[in-house]
Amino acid sequence: MKRKFAALLLILAGAGALHWWLQRSVTWTQELELASSGADSMPGELSIRPFDEPFSVPSTGSSLFDKAFSVKNAQGLREYQVPYPFTKVIDRLKELSGGVAPQITIFPMGRSLQRSAAIEGMRDVHNLDPFYRFPRIVMGFDQDSINAPNGIRLNFKERLYIGMNERSKLMEVISYNDEAGRFEYQVVRDYEPGKSAHVFYANRQLCLTCHQNQTPIFSRAPWTESNANPAMQEGLLRVLKGTFGDQPCAQNPHQPFCFQDNEAGRQYRYWGAPLIVDQQVPYALDQATKSGNYFHAYHKMFQRLCSELSCRKELLKQIFLYRLTDQQGLLQTTDVRDFNRNLKEKWAKEFPQGLKLPEAAIPNRDPLLNQKDRGREDLSLIDGKQSHVKTGLEQVLANSDVPGEFEPLLPRPASEFWQNPMMEGGLISRLVFGYSGFFTNSDVRVIDDNLAARPVDPDLTETQVSVCKIKRGANTAKPDYSINCAYGPDQKGVQFSSYIRVVPNTADLIGTSRQLKLLFPSLRCDPNVLATPENLAAGSACPQVANLFTRVRSLPNGGTRLMFQTQSGLSVRLWDGRRLAPVTLPALNPGEEKTVSLPFQLVRDTAPLLIALETAYQSGAFKKFVDGPALNRLSAMSMILSFLGTANDQVQTLTKEMQTLKKETEAPEDELRELPINPIERALALSTRNCAACHYNREGIPPAFLGGPQETLSGKDKCSKLATCSARMLYRLKMWECAEADYKIKKTPMPPLSRLRAMGTDVDHWVGVDRKQLIESLQAVFPSAALVKQLVQSGISEGEAQSFVQELRTASCPKAQSTLFEKLPRCDQDLRLDSALCN
Repeated sequence: MKRKFAALLLILAGAGALHWWLQRSVTWTQELELASSGADSMPGELSIRPFDEPFSVPSTGSSLFDKAFSVKNAQGLREYQVPYPFTKVIDRLKELSGGVAPQITIFPMGRSLQRSAAIEGMRDVHNLDPFYRFPRIVMGFDQDSINAPNGIRLNFKERLYIGMNERSKLMEVISYNDEAGRFEYQVVRDYEPGKSAHVFYANRQLCLTCHQNQTPIFSRAPWTESNANPAMQEGLLRVLKGTFGDQPCAQNPHQPFCFQDNEAGRQYRYWGAPLIVDQQVPYALDQATKSGNYFHAYHKMFQRLCSELSCRKELLKQIFLYRLTDQQGLLQTTDVRDFNRNLKEKWAKEFPQGLKLPEAAIPNRDPLLNQKDRGREDLSLIDGKQSHVKTGLEQVLANSDVPGEFEPLLPRPASEFWQNPMMEGGLISRLVFGYSGFFTNSDVRVIDDNLAARPVDPDLTETQVSVCKIKRGANTAKPDYSINCAYGPDQKGVQFSSYIRVVPNTADLIGTSRQLKLLFPSLRCDPNVLATPENLAAGSACPQVANLFTRVRSLPNGGTRLMFQTQSGLSVRLWDGRRLAPVTLPALNPGEEKTVSLPFQLVRDTAPLLIALETAYQSGAFKKFVDGPALNRLSAMSMILSFLGTANDQVQTLTKEMQTLKKETEAPEDELRELPINPIERALALSTRNCAACHYNREGIPPAFLGGPQETLSGKDKCSKLATCSARMLYRLKMWECAEADYKIKKTPMPPLSRLRAMGTDVDHWVGVDRKQLIESLQAVFPSAALVKQLVQSGISEGEAQSFVQELRTASCPKAQSTLFEKLPRCDQDLRLDSALCN
């Protein structure tokens, strides 16, 4: 406990929260008064706030990335093992997910912390080529496997995202933690040939300044920053082909740049990422991040509306029935209606003003638009260069800068607002449908196969005869069947048509049926009623299944069985869970045709599943598996398979092993202390206290003027860096006096409002006390004369430079716009504008 509390103090200090933080956290009413826009500007409770999960390293569980890229060493301890190059990372994830390929896109000029990695140190580059040579790859999953073997597998769908930049030699990772019910932020360093990559949990508070919803974020359509933009494709192809030439991937699939020829034509790949994609790829990633944005809302409903074990048992029951029936919907039984009514009553008490979801989307940005208007000079790079080189460098640097209107750290409004009237009749659906996506198709297949393999209970089976015309093809080498079934003499049974043939690399003969209709006496439905979802759920319309697979499987005794499967690979089931059982076909010679009566059966085989849930609930084991901050899919699957009698210790074994994995973080560690009297030391202490959470880093973005984990700066060096940065800091601190409309033409305030909210900091106290102290202390190291001279060298008239420098000494909203701000020395420069200040 002491260690955790010490860690809290360290994080609070580096993040800029003061010793009074615990006594001065913002109330909800205060937040509404303070925010003119953003997710907190309307009534209703947020599904997640940045300061709800402040710690970089989770107190429980491990990320999906940890589980995917760690192995057990000789001592039996789990340790990270991240393969190089990135193509092997993709291969590893495809293997673990059962063959599902991720969606991958490329951002030559994006808005991540790696936005300037391509041009770092490239002093002689005078065009955009560095961005195309070292673009950022972004990948994620929007699907899970249908036919993955070996039961329970890691679920990457909407839960794992990786960004990789070759030149920065690192990966940024966002992946879900099943046990903690949150997304984790991690970074992989030393990702280069010949080195062992090191994995750290990233400084979470730095991440949450942009990821204000605590989930992945993505831009809105049309994703102009990505390689779905033809202009980006053209630049990537030109530069990468010029760098590497044309090499087929077949010779070495793990080379940086190569091509593959297929039916669609020639496809070039950069570290496994296709260079030419249409908008479907970023669209898929956009939709995946939007789905992930719902997770915290489901968790909050789980905690507040379904806290009792009896509620959670019913929730799991409905989730499994919903998934087993191939997500057709919820049959409005008495249990479902009672469950829904109880949830609605709790909703009115727990969320009287509704529940709102933070926004996961950031504005679309075209980095090639208005380049010259957004230029800036970096004198350390272009000093002494010829004029045409200077102009080119300004253009390059402009594209690594993000105008205020497109900054991800701008407060964002809520994306959705859930109210009880809107949820009428569907609150249970919102929770069941949402959490059902946490379970993979493979999970459901394991349960489905378990139920289908059990002996058929005659007392739970209904049989109805259909008249079927069956014809076997004459080709003995490649047998095929045509099957047409109609209702029997009493106009009951099943009705469908299917052509079944040999499919390469499968043991069965496979066909499809566009529509299968069922009419059994127990259904009491009207075949003339339109089969809408509402009518099917009510039972007035007769069940119909579209686009199902039909399989003919040879039996050991020489016969054949006709089996039915949905597109998800599951048994065909009615809304109430009853399964359409396989039927034995008559023996046919090649070319023979027969008309026969076949007995089709509806089997009520979900009873073992319901009994398993009830047994777990009554035994007390249920609490162990579902008593957490969120519904843990891995834990729930382990429980249900155990009580179904299916031996499966994968989850328990993995969970125990993951506890041995050493998790490290790069979050700043700065002790709380009283402010020094010495003006230089005071400025350094205040800057560290308020800025270290973001500006103490290895990336250099945000500018690491306070150093980094691998760098030890003397007090003199820190003072020099602070003096260089003080003008930009003062400008950003002054922005707190501006209207939000000014952000688009000037810059956003620093620290951003989202940063303060991330720690629950009292914004009034920050603006009136701490910010004021920081502004005053920066004046002690503000190099006025040297700064005027520097601005004049950058092309500003002396009068304008003096006016701008003088204006920076005030606390009012800056008059100068962002173009003038960009003329100020950058915080990552080491110009020593006036070394006398820091001697």
